[in-house]
Amino acid sequence: MAEKVAPEDGGAVPAALLRRMNGEHKHTNAHAREIKDGVDTTIDQPWEIDPKLAFNDSYVMLTSYVYLFPKLALLWLPMVILTLPYASLAHCYGSCLPVPTDHVRRGAGFHASLLVARLLLIPTFVLGLVSLVLDYVFYYLFGGLFFLLFVRDMQQYRASQKVIAPYRGGTIVFSDIFVASIGQALRNGTAEHAWSFTTMILVTPWLKYYLNANPLIYPLEERFIQQISTSLKDIGVDLCGNQPVRRVHPTILH
Repeated sequence: MAEKVAPEDGGAVPAALLRRMNGEHKHTNAHAREIKDGVDTTIDQPWEIDPKLAFNDSYVMLTSYVYLFPKLALLWLPMVILTLPYASLAHCYGSCLPVPTDHVRRGAGFHASLLVARLLLIPTFVLGLVSLVLDYVFYYLFGGLFFLLFVRDMQQYRASQKVIAPYRGGTIVFSDIFVASIGQALRNGTAEHAWSFTTMILVTPWLKYYLNANPLIYPLEERFIQQISTSLKDIGVDLCGNQPVRRVHPTILH
């Protein structure tokens, strides 16, 4: 995809096109730049532990056990079985790629396989929609109950919603999902990829929105974590030349 969007004159790719490719939003990028202008982004932002929230943590963990274990007992195995054909297709497609492959070219063969992948994933996403509806029900049941009994602070709730607001939205690029599946299926095998894909759909939304960013239970704030890689000079990467970097870099991007 990169060679199709890079300007012929060697200039920068337009910002709107980059956002579309990366599944980003203009307001989210603007918020990130605003934070960067006011925060030292070379270090982790300090964060103090609030012992008063220990009860909130215990409530969140207890209700998560009560909800997640029965849901997984009911949906996990059927979803793994439904995802196996998709994972098998990703593995087969990846096995046909030349070694090494820096970039999965998205030609006619890729898009034909992508169409089949979409069809194979329909049962998985139908079951995933059932899981999401259950998540919504118990999110508001457990979260709303806690808010009414222990929080009862609309000002805190509105402030937490304001923290979340810049990160709402997003775009799902299914072709990128399929490319990621190809890589993971080749690395870990068909069965493990079906397992991890199932976990992503059944567990990750609950962990993200109920445990980590729940305005009904927690006073939310932002914290900047520095995740830029170091120079690797301590391991003598210069002795390896540019080849390792060249081999890994395109895979990360594409």
